[in-house]
Amino acid sequence: MKFIDRYKLSLHNIKNNKSRSILTTIIVYIISLLIMTILCIGISFSNNMTSIIKEYYQSSDEPIQTEYYLYENLGDGKVLNKQVYDALDQKIMLHKSIIDYSIYHNDYNQTYAISDHRFPINYYYEIIEGSNVSSLDTNTNAVLVSTSFANEYYNQTGIKLNPGDEIEYQLEYIIPSSGEYNYITKNMSFKVKGIYKLKEMDVSSYGYYAKPLKDSVDLIIDVNYMFNNVEDFYAQSAIYYYTVTRTNFSNEELLDKLDAFVKDISSVLPKPSDRDSVSCSALNDMKMTNVIGIAVIGIASFLCLILILLSIGSLANTIMISVDKNKKFIGLLKALGLNEKDLKSTIKLESITTIVSGIILAFLTIFIFKGLLSNLNTIIINSMFSDYLREIDYVTVFNLPIYVPIVVLLFFVAFTLLFARESMSKIAKTDPMSVISEVA
Repeated sequence: MKFIDRYKLSLHNIKNNKSRSILTTIIVYIISLLIMTILCIGISFSNNMTSIIKEYYQSSDEPIQTEYYLYENLGDGKVLNKQVYDALDQKIMLHKSIIDYSIYHNDYNQTYAISDHRFPINYYYEIIEGSNVSSLDTNTNAVLVSTSFANEYYNQTGIKLNPGDEIEYQLEYIIPSSGEYNYITKNMSFKVKGIYKLKEMDVSSYGYYAKPLKDSVDLIIDVNYMFNNVEDFYAQSAIYYYTVTRTNFSNEELLDKLDAFVKDISSVLPKPSDRDSVSCSALNDMKMTNVIGIAVIGIASFLCLILILLSIGSLANTIMISVDKNKKFIGLLKALGLNEKDLKSTIKLESITTIVSGIILAFLTIFIFKGLLSNLNTIIINSMFSDYLREIDYVTVFNLPIYVPIVVLLFFVAFTLLFARESMSKIAKTDPMSVISEVA
């Protein structure tokens, strides 16, 4: 029998059992409407979340911070000393394209900042006299001094500081000594390269200790110079690297570069015993976004599968009851020569037709009320990502992928035919005369 003939037979059966066919279509409509709504909201949430995080880190003015913490007992040997720094420096230069400036902490109460003159921290200050430090000043005594230090210097000496002047400065730093803090002071000579003032900006999001510069900082000294000229010097507490000019990279490139950077410097830095030593907020957020996105879609898919499994038994029974009411017609067709294969195919086409009808109606309903679902999606996104959305101009998007009804259709058809397989085989193998006699 040709396909068109089998399909006409399935339509004939549907017309003969209008009430049962309508009931089947309604069941499919309600369940598929719930399933597609859950899937679309889950997909929209995941896509919007990923877009918001990526756009925030791609376009925000705030630098991306990669940080290294080492709050360990000083006596356990886990310190960033000259030997470790030399290995670290080799790794840093492999990733210089994403490093705009850096800051090294030796003591939270210090009155000077340690930076890498190859990556001057000019994002937070502006030079008002002289010039900024550069790679040419690496491993030299060239320093930047703050306006507050220059004013204090004038008040104490009566001499105005100018770029190029030599100054004497008493450094205080700590070295490990039997597990305790041992403060050392040393008088050193520095050459003023420039005088800076802090820019007016909100750095509260960095936390007290993570602020690259504080008002009390007098000098900005090169880290290479410190390691090479101060005996037993080390950066014990923390290092911060900042990425500002990230628009040079796509989101994927930036994520890959940050990931490689974190892995490389982690391989040479001493590791705390209870956590990762190096972390990057942007990298962590983007990785977490990927995990949450997969989890949300996974949970939505699981809920949809449960709905299908809970409803498929009723759907299969409804279809088989409809077929059972056509026993006389089926028996007549078999008596006229309809084989088992064609009969099964006809029943399957009847089931698929009712399922497709319900899913199409559900999809059209979602499409018609897409605006309401989009508003719901916007409310969810705005409530969960308000901190990010305040910094960027982002419009939430509600996704209604065409593959969603196709996937739902495939699952419905597969599970329905699987559950009804035994009943279809039993009906298909029934003797036609006995069927006709039974319903006569």
